[in-house]
Amino acid sequence: MSLNRRYRRSKKPILRSNSSSAQSPLRPRPPVQAKPKMTFDNYKPVRFMVNLEDMVVIEKDLAFLLEDLSIQSLSVCEDFWDITDENTLNQIEQLYRDPKSKKNLKMWMVLGSLAVALIHHMVGSSSTQNKISTIKEIVFNLHQGFLVVVKLILKRISENVSNEWVLKLKNIVKAKLVQKNQEKVTVLKNCNISVRNGLRSLCSTLVQQKSNKNIMISVTRILEVAEKASIKKSRAFIEKAFGIDSSAIPSQNKNIPQGPLLKFEPLKPYTLVLDLDETLVHYVDTEEPYYAIRPHTQEFLNQVSEFYEVVIFTAGVQEYADWVLNVLDKDKVFSARLYRQHTVPAGNVFVKDLSLLGRDLKKVVIVDNVAENFELQNGNGILIRSWYGDQEDKALLDICFVLVEIAKCEVEDVRKALKSLREHLLEQISQGDTKYHYNFKSFLS
Repeated sequence: MSLNRRYRRSKKPILRSNSSSAQSPLRPRPPVQAKPKMTFDNYKPVRFMVNLEDMVVIEKDLAFLLEDLSIQSLSVCEDFWDITDENTLNQIEQLYRDPKSKKNLKMWMVLGSLAVALIHHMVGSSSTQNKISTIKEIVFNLHQGFLVVVKLILKRISENVSNEWVLKLKNIVKAKLVQKNQEKVTVLKNCNISVRNGLRSLCSTLVQQKSNKNIMISVTRILEVAEKASIKKSRAFIEKAFGIDSSAIPSQNKNIPQGPLLKFEPLKPYTLVLDLDETLVHYVDTEEPYYAIRPHTQEFLNQVSEFYEVVIFTAGVQEYADWVLNVLDKDKVFSARLYRQHTVPAGNVFVKDLSLLGRDLKKVVIVDNVAENFELQNGNGILIRSWYGDQEDKALLDICFVLVEIAKCEVEDVRKALKSLREHLLEQISQGDTKYHYNFKSFLS
């Protein structure tokens, strides 16, 4: 039985989010080096994004396997394989410089992929019933190791980041991690050793069966090279051993939308592209889901719509986005709505390629709370801080002033104006000035 990718479907109106409520920046420790003079061109902060919503789903998958190894666990194994392939967990060892941490984080990823692929292979066969206790022990240690990985990730997230996914993961670790007070990397190492020993035990027994012989030999070889091989190469070995056909998995690149996305003539001289989640609204996942609207949103929309054709561009699915926008856009200021299907998938990020709009990029500005969303046209972007419910927030008013001045001054190329503004603000930051006094018109010539 081959392991085929399955795409998850959420029961709630919102699917995996591309906003910073689901993706939080971790804090890697880069090598110490001389700091160059701070300018906009060379200012590239080191960031590592991890989708925390995915982490919650992975934990649920492992918890399910710990309780149920029936035929229903096949889809759970497929879900685990899918999500660990898409999430940046396959690069997580980059967060650490010390060899011990890097090695054990990498080994958990490899052993997790191998164990789940093996469980998927065994589910439903007679050999599974005879090895339930061994499999459960493997999954238990795999689950405990994952909780340690979560704890390591939470430790590297800025203390200023606090959202529903962070809180959920903290509660999960608190409730389910057995060895809470021991050194985390040591616990992860011990979990990896237990998983490895359990897999070897399974192999030594199942290799005697003719139907399993070739796969068990392959599993043994993968265990032998796992420490030296990269996560990507190890997963390629696993795919080959278990007949996982990667070429049959739909490539995200095949889903790249074709432009122009805006098939009508622009109604205003400039185009403003706005993100939705954590930029204009914040979705709250409760028993009765709802969303909160950022302060000054309606005032902001009414002002900018005098000078811009306003386009909403969200990485959310259309069903969810329309649910919000049908209420939010009561004054009908949005000239178009673009959704996840209009983005360019790139791993666990949905990139908004402004070149597909069909507009002159000299006249396009995008406001988004995730810089990766507009990474193809950084010069057109204004990065707004994420909003999670602060009723004193005034970020939209600050950005509104900039946008209105751009339009009033009839700026020829918005990218040059925004670049000059960023350089000025970065210079002020480097000098310790956080009041950001500036004459905006001086940057618009």
